[in-house]
Amino acid sequence: MKPYNIFKSCAFKFDPESVHDFSIQLFNKFPQFAYPIATKTDKRHQLNAGGMTWKNPIGLAAGFDKNARALNFLSNLGFGALEFGTVTPRPQKGNPRPRIKRFPEDSSLLNSMGFPNLGSKVILKNLKTTSSYNDSAIGANLGKNKDTTDSNAPSDYAFLYEQFAPHVDYLTINISSPNTPGLRALQSREGFLEIASEVSKKRESCLRPLYLKIAPELETKDLEDLVNIATQFKFSGIIATNTSIAHGRGKGGLSGEAIKEESKLARLKVLEVAKGPRDLSVIGAGGISCIEDVVDFWKAGGDFVQIYTSFIYKGPGILKEFSQGINDLLAQTGASTLQEWKDSL
Repeated sequence: MKPYNIFKSCAFKFDPESVHDFSIQLFNKFPQFAYPIATKTDKRHQLNAGGMTWKNPIGLAAGFDKNARALNFLSNLGFGALEFGTVTPRPQKGNPRPRIKRFPEDSSLLNSMGFPNLGSKVILKNLKTTSSYNDSAIGANLGKNKDTTDSNAPSDYAFLYEQFAPHVDYLTINISSPNTPGLRALQSREGFLEIASEVSKKRESCLRPLYLKIAPELETKDLEDLVNIATQFKFSGIIATNTSIAHGRGKGGLSGEAIKEESKLARLKVLEVAKGPRDLSVIGAGGISCIEDVVDFWKAGGDFVQIYTSFIYKGPGILKEFSQGINDLLAQTGASTLQEWKDSL
């Protein structure tokens, strides 16, 4: 049995959030523990899109390192990018526990977290202690506080952009989590327009790549409205998708293999709307667990990808699987780099 499977068989006997919190503490104190199990950087795997360069195309989605405490460990492990958060202006506890449920039978997770985090002040301090040798792209996932009204939400996002933009490689506007009451209402044309307008004022003094993270259940007309606004305000792209609420497994957002097809179809719809004249970058997330998922996404026009739930179920070895998959792709196609192959599509 592989070492990670032994760890998982023990860890899965305990509360998911308690195991996660303990792991983050360990990663924070001992970032060097990543080296023996790390995936080596291969310069041929570097990818450019959306105003960014990632050392490899596999990023870690927001939600894993909520408070930017384990970035050094995770970068050492071999991720191409790390997105911390979701961060809110003020600290908040989130929803009552337990708020994570495992579904090992289909490698999925149900979470109803509600943006628990230490708040922007503490997280910014944590971020500033991250090693300057960290070579992963760093992203900040931004959200509003639970008690912030919809009318004041643009101010929350603008404040967070101003605080974090000077210290990260990109930022993400998160209005698609199902676990903050009313948040998804901000995916309306009017809601997002006000947020984009307010944030754009802060971008004038510190321009960084900016993404919008969307829900998988969006209707085509709503998606077109969001993409048009993102284009108008010069967003770099769309992250597709957040967790799903169309599952019947209880309260919260579902992630992992159980939403693979739903997320894939949503990404294809996003690519159809976001590419072409608009030429927005699309980062794929949701149900991505193998190189075939990634290659299919690339062939459809996508760019980087993010994983989370598959990382929980497969462990650090998943990065080696992706790396080997890219090596095999280059060998089969004769391309010298991933960028060369992707540009040829």
